[in-house]
Amino acid sequence: MRTTLDIDDDVLAAAKDLAAGQKTTAGKIISDLVRKALTQPSSEHATWENGVLVLPMRGSVVTPELVDRLAEDHDNAARLARGLADLPGVSIDPWSAQTNMVFMGIPTEQASDLKARLLADGILIGNGPKLRLVTHLDVSRADIDRALGAIRGYFAGAVATARH
Repeated sequence: MRTTLDIDDDVLAAAKDLAAGQKTTAGKIISDLVRKALTQPSSEHATWENGVLVLPMRGSVVTPELVDRLAEDHDNAARLARGLADLPGVSIDPWSAQTNMVFMGIPTEQASDLKARLLADGILIGNGPKLRLVTHLDVSRADIDRALGAIRGYFAGAVATARH
């Protein structure tokens, strides 16, 4: 069924990113997410027990090993930030590399080209000139190096094209 909805720009962009990664439509992604939210049992919500807020479990159990692994995520983010910092036209938020996230700014006119180039290399990024790059349990140092190589390759080509 076709209908018209007002969807916030950031939500639509996220749905399109998910759709591209899953090779489906943004409409299907949004429908699946809404369906899941509407059918979740009420026990999925936070409750108060004996004066303590009990939050529902959403993912895997946190272990000491996963907590220790956060240091690796932060190291990977710092490596990513350092590797991007000297690229022409790229701005890096220096505070962001103190967590597992790096915030990168690129020229607006290059955003869609960079996204397409990285997608061709199997690297999914968001839309627009402000990008949030996140390291996590499933991102290794080799993945960081691969992403850096692809991003550096893109900007090396952009600089070479601009010179001609």
